[in-house]
Amino acid sequence: MEQTIVNTNVIQGKEIRAQRNSSVELLRIFAACAVVVLHYNGMGGALAASKGITHELLLMLECLSVCAVDLFIMISGYFLCVTQKRTLDKPVYLLLLLWVINIIVYFIKSYVTGGGINPITIAHIIIPPANYFVVLYLAIYIVSPYINIVLDKLSDKGRTYMVIVLLLLFSVYPTLIDSYQLVMHHEFMGISPVGAWGQQHGYTIVGFSLCYVLGAWLRLNSFKWLKQNWRIICLIAIAIAGIYLWYKVEEYTVLGGASKLIEYNALSYSNPLVLLLTFLLLSLSLNIHFKSSFVNILAKSTFVCYILHLSVVPFLRAGDFAARGGLAFWLHLVLSVLAIYIVSWIVWLVLDWLLRPIVKRLKNISLISQYE
Repeated sequence: MEQTIVNTNVIQGKEIRAQRNSSVELLRIFAACAVVVLHYNGMGGALAASKGITHELLLMLECLSVCAVDLFIMISGYFLCVTQKRTLDKPVYLLLLLWVINIIVYFIKSYVTGGGINPITIAHIIIPPANYFVVLYLAIYIVSPYINIVLDKLSDKGRTYMVIVLLLLFSVYPTLIDSYQLVMHHEFMGISPVGAWGQQHGYTIVGFSLCYVLGAWLRLNSFKWLKQNWRIICLIAIAIAGIYLWYKVEEYTVLGGASKLIEYNALSYSNPLVLLLTFLLLSLSLNIHFKSSFVNILAKSTFVCYILHLSVVPFLRAGDFAARGGLAFWLHLVLSVLAIYIVSWIVWLVLDWLLRPIVKRLKNISLISQYE
């Protein structure tokens, strides 16, 4: 997920080069940690086990963290929209990281539990990649040059109209439809433009493409109203409050009936408020300029953190700590997130040292040679 931009003649015939902004790298680190928080709350059971003020504060944190996945894609859209270079080394590197980590975790679990090694399980880990984010991200990485061509052909106003149409079709309408289904405690198959089963919590190629376009729109168009940080911070607070209130309404609705739809649309990655929150956070980050080699190198492990934490969170006893609440719980949450990220960084250092020489030869192999 590198953000250094090479010279390109694609966008309006201009050569564009972006300097590495450590504030964006810090935003990547935040996104990785936010993903850990989401699974700490969900997979770990913290949100369900918490009560009273602890539950409400944890829910507010959930409403902030829900933008994590969208942030990764939107940041990629911001930087990839001005370059058509797509080489084989990046997808191979990410897949190797995914496979090696999954296999290592599998062997460790087998050793700890005393279970045997099952070749079929190992094959399932490798083929196909057992991670939706990786599959969808690589799909966006490959097809994004074609999206860039469309964006390049449009004027600023044309891009804005395009974004409005995409938001209405693939964010606002599907989210309202899914929320209606939640209220009615019934699933109406086939009425969403995203898929037969609705927007699937935003985890689709449609949702990821929308995030990419929004990131590119932020890069290619001028937004004078986003230059004042105090205004962005106020809007961020409003967006989080909106997501929180939306969740509470859906929570009340679900408790009022026997709904089988367990995914709250307030926390969907395609929810317009979640997209707005993501857009604002990226805008705020871009307004803050600083350089830090420490932050830059620390941010390189975000992908490893995204993969590795899934194997760690279930063992954190998050639900037990959340049920007790108090300072001990919040310390457990913070220390768990920090420990997972630090371990992920160490794992990345080792795996990057091992895998980088393997994929280095693929850097000059273009995935797609023709774009027009």
